[in-house]
Amino acid sequence: MQISFLKDLATPRDPTSPFSFLNYLFSKGRLQKFINLGTFLPARREYEDYMRWCASHFSRAVRYGTEITRVDAIHNDVTGKVDRFTVHWVDVATGATGSATARNVVVATGGSPAVPTLFAPFVTGPDARFLHSSQYATSIGRLSETLSLSPSPLSSSTAAATAAPHLVVIGGGQSAAEIYVDLSTRFPHSRVTLLVKDTSLRPSDDSPFVNEIFDPDRVTPTYQLSGAARAAKREKDKGTNYGVVRRWMSRVRRGGGVGLGMGGLWLV
Repeated sequence: MQISFLKDLATPRDPTSPFSFLNYLFSKGRLQKFINLGTFLPARREYEDYMRWCASHFSRAVRYGTEITRVDAIHNDVTGKVDRFTVHWVDVATGATGSATARNVVVATGGSPAVPTLFAPFVTGPDARFLHSSQYATSIGRLSETLSLSPSPLSSSTAAATAAPHLVVIGGGQSAAEIYVDLSTRFPHSRVTLLVKDTSLRPSDDSPFVNEIFDPDRVTPTYQLSGAARAAKREKDKGTNYGVVRRWMSRVRRGGGVGLGMGGLWLV
């Protein structure tokens, strides 16, 4: 992780909450071992397990694998105003349908993978050779088989007959840097190129003053800004999210030479 465990699902709001990361460690019998590590940055797998542990307490109130098909507004018979909604859904696994009525509905579907139109034909089907970073961990094995990528170096005779595969990573953020390093390590005989829109990889900004933008008391003032002011603020603060942790920049740099190519920086 690149963020302190203290910024978990509960601690900043209520340090005594049973859903804090420290209580998770205590419940799993791993608190003392984590303390002995002397770090504020837990492993990603452990933090994922923490989030699953929290979610398990709400299994009766959450429906997974559900697609919302329609939301109907229900008007009050007296005032004529909308005072509740009926949400209709379908279970994506079984096809079973259902509905629920609520006074308030929050739409928070999250972001969607941005795939350039040029690469859309190669996301699925027999020519699938394009992976979004959100699918990398679960799909790199399949792609390796599809492209006949081998983790072991090619012999000299094989290398003469077969060109080394060329793998390209597009992006200048943390995910792109980690994927670049993983591909270089996983397939050492392949050529791996990192394409960056900017003139260079930029380090992420996690300095104490900048991190204050994530404080809870910043939410309302930011929400109250005009659209133009919010956009300007996001541009100023993008280094907190769109950047690479310095230690990972060093790992990328050790992967090969540096040069300027078309469209920005390329690292090979």
